[in-house]
Amino acid sequence: LTKKDRILGLEVVQHKSLSQPLQYCFVGGLNDNKGIKPLVEAFKALAKNHQATLHIIGEGAFKEWVELAAQQLPATIKVYGALAKAEVHKIYKQCHFLVLPSKSEGFPKVISEAMNFGCVPIASNISCIGQYINQKSNGFLIQPITIPAITNVLFESALLDPQKFAAIITKNYSLAQKFTYKYYVQRVLTELTKQH
Repeated sequence: LTKKDRILGLEVVQHKSLSQPLQYCFVGGLNDNKGIKPLVEAFKALAKNHQATLHIIGEGAFKEWVELAAQQLPATIKVYGALAKAEVHKIYKQCHFLVLPSKSEGFPKVISEAMNFGCVPIASNISCIGQYINQKSNGFLIQPITIPAITNVLFESALLDPQKFAAIITKNYSLAQKFTYKYYVQRVLTELTKQH
């Protein structure tokens, strides 16, 4: 995250509220590892009970399947393909939640980017994600990575209190500071000086 991203993010977070229809986004590879198929299936169940839209950004082997499923489902699903960074940020700005049901990850930068722009993360409880996302405190963790588990977490998110949503996105905006270039450079310099 750049200094400019942080300034834009703060403006978004200060004005964003939880409103209908709920806006969810997925950003990543459209493949088995990223969990796009179970997400689409789970979203179908959510959309039967709640007004919600899923924005899908990315390319991959399952893109054709996703596009076909989006046409056939009663849910509102928008498929964009690959987008430039500024366009991805526009999607984050309008969304309430980022959903990332991955089977394996490091710490995906899309989580910190989405938090910077006021999206509550819904992510798999794998790798180090659980060190940054605490269940219902500043996001939602998916475990195990199955259609029923993803569905349950989506339903939980849809019932989030607007005041709680506001508190979470404010907290997460502060947390996103750890994923800025400035913080990264400071940490590198600190670690390098420790070694001498």
